[in-house]
Parts: sequence; structure tokens; C-alpha cells
Amino acid sequence: MLFAITAFDGTGFALACTLLAAIVWILTRFFKSPRFRTLACGLLVVIIGLCLILPGFAIHFLLLALAVCYLIALALGLALMVSCLNVFFADITYIVQVLLRLGLFLCPIFWTLENGRLAEHHLRLYLFANPLAVTMQMFRSVVLQYPCPGAEYLLVGGAVAVLTVTVGYCLFKRLENSLVKRI
Repeated sequence: MLFAITAFDGTGFALACTLLAAIVWILTRFFKSPRFRTLACGLLVVIIGLCLILPGFAIHFLLLALAVCYLIALALGLALMVSCLNVFFADITYIVQVLLRLGLFLCPIFWTLENGRLAEHHLRLYLFANPLAVTMQMFRSVVLQYPCPGAEYLLVGGAVAVLTVTVGYCLFKRLENSLVKRI
């Protein structure tokens, strides 16, 4: 079946269907509700239908799923780290508020990377240093048809996301007993 799908719309469609089926399988293992399984299978049918009807939707779907995974991993890792620190230091809440406001202006949310204000070298350093810039660029490429970031940026963004989740989880597990005592 996978070869027939690949022959129809290229590898993007096959990858999108495989990714979506894997996500549905994982979610149905965690959620045993029959309603959830029905909803997940219905979503699978709708996404596969959209991939068949709209050309190029599979590639955009893959990029959108990758961007959402990056964003979830970064948010989860940072939340685990900040929550551990917040138990021991009460002022972390105020520092995080300031850093979030600063991050709003440092990430390309209100401005784009294509406006030509950054030289190529500085743009390259900025994209390697700021994983949210790569994620925002991925969302823009899906929604607004902007150019997609290169593979090296996607790999670095993914590595930073995985590293953030790993460090956050290890920190949380290491401090779990002392967190319970402090609360």
C-alpha cells in the first residue's frame, strides 16, 4: 500500500500518511476511550483525503507537524526547568515574565527574516542561536508560503528541542523528591 501511495503523490504523501498513522496509533494507546478512537480515525481519513485532493498538502502537513512538535518540545522542556526553579526561587516568576516579553520581540513574530536587515552571516548565527526563529519560519512557510528554512536549521532546531526536553526531564526527575518536600 505504501508503494502505491508513493507512486501517487511522491514520498511526501507517503511520509504524511505514515506519520499520521503513527501518531494516531500512539494516541489510541494512551487514550482508551472509544470516542477518542473514532475521532482519531476520522481525523486520519480527513487528512488523507486532503492529501489526495490538494496537491502539495502532504509536504505542508509534514512541515506543520514538525513545527508543532518543535514548539511542544521547547515549551515542555522550558516549563519543566522553570517550574523546578520556581519552587526554590520565588522571584523566577517575575524574571520569566520579563524574558517572555523580551523573547516576543527577539523572535520573528511581528517581523520577518526576509526583510533584508540582517546580513547572511548574522542571519545564519541568529537562526542557529534562536530555535523559535526556525519554528516561526516553518509556520510561515506553511501558512503564508514563505521559503522553508534549510535542512541544517531544521536539524539544529530539532536537536535544541530534544535537548531542552531531555534537560528539563532529567532536572525534574533529579529534583522530584526535594520538590515534594518544598511544596
